[in-house]
Amino acid sequence: MICEDLLLSFGAEYKSYEDGERIFSENDIPNFHYFIIEGKVKLNNYIESGKEFIHAILTENCSIAESYLFSDKRYSINAYTISKVKLLRTPKGNFIDFFK
Repeated sequence: MICEDLLLSFGAEYKSYEDGERIFSENDIPNFHYFIIEGKVKLNNYIESGKEFIHAILTENCSIAESYLFSDKRYSINAYTISKVKLLRTPKGNFIDFFK
């Protein structure tokens, strides 16, 4: 688990979302690390027939798709809230510096 105070010291900011809001979509460029403080987030995409495929439901103390920050790839998934959500959002460069 990542400490909130440590993320804040690396430039993270709190961000709140309502139920059903988009955090990011397929093909977006990963510019932030997202860490869930409260609530639930669904990672999904849609197959050719239009049916939804759910990859994961994430809850408190989980990072969202952080592996994308360490590559040059765009997101291949969507992240939507399925409750009210409070998270910490850290700029990609700051998050990479965190590991150095």
